Amino acid sequence: MVSVKEKRREKVQVTALVDRELKKELFKILIDEGLTFREWLTREMEQYVRRKGGKR
Repeated sequence: MVSVKEKRREKVQVTALVDRELKKELFKILIDEGLTFREWLTREMEQYVRRKGGKR
């Protein structure tokens, strides 16, 4: 069984500088779609990795 402390180590924080207006537009769309940024980013990253032949 994996402890909560170990589970936290499985995740990392991703930080990027992006255009303020682009971020505002994206977050408005995500709210309309009922998605969090984390959910959206995870989905997009998984799809990209799969398309590129990754393990996910």
